[in-house]
Amino acid sequence: MYKKFNELYWKAATAFHHITSFGNFPEPKPPYEITTLKTLEKNLINAISEKPGKDFSKYLISLPLSKAIKKRQSCRNFGLEPLLKDQILYILWSAYGLKENSSFRNVPSAGALYPLTFYIYSKSVQNLKEAFYTFYPNEVGLVQNPFSIPANIDVWFKTTLVDYAKLSTLIIITGNWNNVCAKYGCRGYRYVLIEAGHAAQNMCLAATSMSIPHLTIGGFEDDLINNHLKLNTTNEAVVYILALGNT
Repeated sequence: MYKKFNELYWKAATAFHHITSFGNFPEPKPPYEITTLKTLEKNLINAISEKPGKDFSKYLISLPLSKAIKKRQSCRNFGLEPLLKDQILYILWSAYGLKENSSFRNVPSAGALYPLTFYIYSKSVQNLKEAFYTFYPNEVGLVQNPFSIPANIDVWFKTTLVDYAKLSTLIIITGNWNNVCAKYGCRGYRYVLIEAGHAAQNMCLAATSMSIPHLTIGGFEDDLINNHLKLNTTNEAVVYILALGNT
């Protein structure tokens, strides 16, 4: 039975790979019919109160890159000490922050379309109340969302043997393929996933440089989290999650 299901999964993965290949799909020429979703950022500057400014000098390169790469390791058990707000913001900046005097981010993005959004569940962070937030890179800040606090967050995950009760923060990465696929067709979905991987690795290295235990999670209940974040799943869905804790 297992062999039969394994074969079906393999065939489905192969079909997806071929569907999202370029094939004879011509890359469209500008102007693209793209719906800009980031214009709301300009109207949210006054709402962003949870930001440290943009000076992360006390966190930058606390470990040489080669040592951070060697030291990076997934952790499933967390302690009770809360993390610091600035640590969370530094990790988010590492993932999707803007380069100095530029509109480009800290990770590569197909067509510089930047389709990712970062939702933060702050469970145990100093000077940051328990709530959900959205990260806005232009201001390196967080805006609180009205989403309810989950009664039992364990049910969100298929990845087991993790001490979810003691985690400090969840960083939930969603991908919006509406803009990317307008330019790259079905292959745009691949690019969203690739970009999420770039961002997650930056977050892992940033966390490692500050000795913050963390775990990347791909095994989660899509519908539960998408519905909780009130996402329009026609265009956007959760693609990756990072759990952060303390020692």
